[in-house]
Amino acid sequence: MRETVSTFRAALDLKSVFDELAKAEEEGITEERKKQLEDQAAAKGLHALCKSAMVEFEWSLGVG
Repeated sequence: MRETVSTFRAALDLKSVFDELAKAEEEGITEERKKQLEDQAAAKGLHALCKSAMVEFEWSLGVG
């Protein structure tokens, strides 16, 4: 259950970065800041993906 909560939090972190990116693009954003947000979104997306894979792996082993 703990990993599921952790995965959910990782997904929320990812969503918050995309929300920030969308808002910044509406308000006007420098290319540098856009690149920073995109890099942050990519890192958080990878983190969420890894968390999700770990939950799936544990579930398939009957551990989680």
